[in-house]
Amino acid sequence: MKTLLVVPAAIAVASIAASPASAPAEKSSLADLVCFRAAFDGHARAEAGGRPCAPLAPQNLSFEPADSSPALVVGQGTQVEYDLADFPHRAGALEIRLKPRFPQTDDQPERVILNLSGENGGSLSLSYVPAGTRWEFIIRSASGEWPLRSWYGRVKADEWNHLLLVWDQDRDPHAAVTLYLDGKAEEERSYDGGLQGIRRVQIGGAHNAEVSIDEMVLYGFAPSPSQVEMMARSFEAKADRFSALAERVAQDRREAEAARAARAALVARLKGRVGRLSQLRAEKPRNFAFPEGITARGIRPEDVGTLDLSRFAVIYFPPGGGFQLTQEQEQIIRDYVRNGGGYVGSCAGALFAHRLGLLECDRYGWVGNGALLKIELTPHPVTDGYGSSTLMHYGGGPLMLPHANAKHCHAIGVLTTAHPVKHAAIVAATYGKGRVVTFGPHPEGGGVSGGGKSALFSGKSLGTERLQVNALLWAAKLTGEAEDTGEKE
Repeated sequence: MKTLLVVPAAIAVASIAASPASAPAEKSSLADLVCFRAAFDGHARAEAGGRPCAPLAPQNLSFEPADSSPALVVGQGTQVEYDLADFPHRAGALEIRLKPRFPQTDDQPERVILNLSGENGGSLSLSYVPAGTRWEFIIRSASGEWPLRSWYGRVKADEWNHLLLVWDQDRDPHAAVTLYLDGKAEEERSYDGGLQGIRRVQIGGAHNAEVSIDEMVLYGFAPSPSQVEMMARSFEAKADRFSALAERVAQDRREAEAARAARAALVARLKGRVGRLSQLRAEKPRNFAFPEGITARGIRPEDVGTLDLSRFAVIYFPPGGGFQLTQEQEQIIRDYVRNGGGYVGSCAGALFAHRLGLLECDRYGWVGNGALLKIELTPHPVTDGYGSSTLMHYGGGPLMLPHANAKHCHAIGVLTTAHPVKHAAIVAATYGKGRVVTFGPHPEGGGVSGGGKSALFSGKSLGTERLQVNALLWAAKLTGEAEDTGEKE
């Protein structure tokens, strides 16, 4: 076995969520969509939870014409505060449309524009910081600070800029938060969920913020990237932008529900057709639970040769030690795949696929046992539902390098730290009439031992369980076209 002596770079980035952003129930009004709104249409009155919300002791307020309605001028000593009835700490968005009225240079003073605060020391602020001429949201809690920044003058002076901060703990267990500028993502990172307990918002202060604010809105749901883009453009429209957003959210929700129903129907076709091979002999026969309600029948090594494997559309080969199979039994597995069966293997299961000769690949070990890896993904039915990358836990499994002339073996997920050659962490292949998917790292849930210590990363927390189910569906020929990987009937 060859070994790549590559030390993994520390990767401390947020998990990229694979599923659609959380959508609220059917939305049809401003009160349904919005927790708080201050439109600053010539006054400082706001709405919270669909009810009027009076400002607390406003000071030095003035307004100026904006493109469609008046805007608040936040100047010397301008300050206005509001009590928030309900802050959406698990999933929500903070929108602010502002115009800086000062030159954005590094000799300008720092300016605090906005501060949300409350119980337990948690807060969320927006400031201009002269170093790097940046605009900066900072989430603070008792355990630390998490800044999100827009650098080097991308927020334009004397122009209207749309800033939106989106968080969604319900979708992403790592609590990813994303900063958008004019509808485009600027930065995404993880934080500790420290938005709990926020009860008050303050705009301005004793200093001169020198900005105009057209509107500030706190949403009770986490908009998707396409919804964010629509929100940024909506100020240019003459129609009620909240009605348009409500219609868009409701439509996206219906489409998401239809997609979930279609996937559930697809997964249901695997019922009774998934097997899982155990490594050790003499185990008690049992079934195994997979994500999305899939149940796999356990196959013991001694069952290979007596059990008709053709009853299974796909067999899963799990991580762990070696499989206690004889050479004759290994040939039975090869024949099963060659004749049209599906093979999905993770870690040791990927190693076994190479041992059986199912892959046109060279196999490599790696020194990063226990690492959390960033994997670049290629569009494929196995990677459906994901963006350009995801995080996976590595527990000592093989990395693959498809042969230069390989016709039926494709890298669909590559390790970004294995430079200069990008070795495959996920491989999709065909062998005869069958399909094969292997994972060097772990897409599945549950704690995995790595480097002699318990590594608590799992497919559930990293959002990679869908990869495992996608692999079962594709290997079972329920997704994808035969010609996608050069399969020959």
